[in-house]
Amino acid sequence: MGEPVSTDLKKTDKLVEITRKRMVWGIVSFIFFGGLLGMLVSLFTVEFVERTSDAKFCGSCHSMEPMTKSYHLSVHGGNNKDGTVATCVDCHLPHDGTVSYMVQKTKSGIHDLLMENFGDLESIDWQAKRKESERYVYDSACLKCHKKLQDTATGNHKHTFCEYYSF
Repeated sequence: MGEPVSTDLKKTDKLVEITRKRMVWGIVSFIFFGGLLGMLVSLFTVEFVERTSDAKFCGSCHSMEPMTKSYHLSVHGGNNKDGTVATCVDCHLPHDGTVSYMVQKTKSGIHDLLMENFGDLESIDWQAKRKESERYVYDSACLKCHKKLQDTATGNHKHTFCEYYSF
């Protein structure tokens, strides 16, 4: 007639136990490898953001050579009483949150890459573009370093500006 019912139950219990162990190991493996992948992606992102944030990288495009020279001669390039240097992203990316910073860094990077490789850079009037600076210099960026400029209650604005610029 067949095997007794108790043998079938033992086989079923054993199969359930094996399935349960596989599920637990699957979940543990998923969490472990997912966490590992997340850490690697995070480390790569941090390294990539750092390497693409300084004047050397930003000035590596041919079209940016005049701006890079001007930057190195300016107050922001270290020509100040303290020798303090602002990086390109200190001024040209928003500092009001990580998400807006990363979104704008990505958008700017893609735009600059496309313009450098496919745009007509010779036809750009760079002097006229200076009037559009609010599109690529953010208040939150200025205020990151120049917090005193926000304090309008001081009254002595010349003193505030003289800390940064020598007239």
